[in-house]
Amino acid sequence: MNAIESAISGVRQDGIQLSFIFASQVGTNVEFRGVVASGHRSCLQESPMIGWPKLMAREFKPVRFFVMMAVAAFIVCGVTAFYTHRAEHGRTAEERQAYWIGEKAGEQAPRDAKLPTPAALNMMAQKYFEKQGSGNKQDWDLAFEHGYEDGFNKTH
Repeated sequence: MNAIESAISGVRQDGIQLSFIFASQVGTNVEFRGVVASGHRSCLQESPMIGWPKLMAREFKPVRFFVMMAVAAFIVCGVTAFYTHRAEHGRTAEERQAYWIGEKAGEQAPRDAKLPTPAALNMMAQKYFEKQGSGNKQDWDLAFEHGYEDGFNKTH
């Protein structure tokens, strides 16, 4: 007797029992007798294969989801604010140094002095750059000018 004849005789006598296992480990046992008679089990908790984890669909928890999204947004905003504040006085170490030097020079300006013109600030920045500056001269000059203005406005 070949395989097809044994399958047909099995259907005629007892029926064939099939077991399906999907990727999510939900199994369905279906039994065919005559026309169709079925029964099924869902959400299997025991895995028939060793090493397969127990997988079950989880219930969506909206409060937990929105709390986690709020925490993630808070962290992203905090990191953004940190780096924005850090870059406020220059992106490189040389620019931050120039800003700091300019701020100190602006704070030490005489009380009755007025804020220098941009051209005068540029000349002052070039003199300071020759003494103690390093890096890109244009960026250094701009950072020095911003620092001088902020330091001058603090004390005047």
